[in-house]
Amino acid sequence: MNYTIGIDLGGSCVKAVVVTPEGETLAKHNLPFDAEAEMDWANRLRELVQSIEEEQGGKPKNMGFSAPGLAAPDSSCITHMPIRLEGLVGLNWQKFFDFDKAIPVLNDGHAALLGEAWLGAARGFQTVILLTLGTGVGARHSLRASCCAAAPAKPATLPTPPFTQMARRTIAAARAASSWRLATAAFRTDPTAVSPTQGK
Repeated sequence: MNYTIGIDLGGSCVKAVVVTPEGETLAKHNLPFDAEAEMDWANRLRELVQSIEEEQGGKPKNMGFSAPGLAAPDSSCITHMPIRLEGLVGLNWQKFFDFDKAIPVLNDGHAALLGEAWLGAARGFQTVILLTLGTGVGARHSLRASCCAAAPAKPATLPTPPFTQMARRTIAAARAASSWRLATAAFRTDPTAVSPTQGK
């Protein structure tokens, strides 16, 4: 069957989505792991992919992987991830999964923005700011969001100091606020970046 697995490794769980080339979602999975146990995240990943292959009746045609940290320029691995997820840095995912082709590796914020530009809330927008709220907090922006799905342009990481200053006043409300409202509060100097009625 022609399907693709997209994997997102977080600080406390592994998520995966199974999609067709047209973007139809066939399945979603969320598997927690013990962050204190050595390489438990890797064991859960193998189990998850094996389970998906059994469900779909064969290996995927493509796979993609995202994780926190800095991705290599050639998208082969994560090159920098301090403190957490021991064993992640430098891991070759094609070899790890014994896959027959390269598995592109992206920073999780980058991957999230590309996904939203392809099929989600950023579809059709030219200027987008994305905040990712999970075990950690991330931020990405793109000036060509509508082109992200077709071109390998990499969204840029937002400058840290301004975001950090504003975050002290906004992140406390993140659990109760939608990501759209949080983005508006944090980046109100450019409201069209997140407005659902402007910027198209």
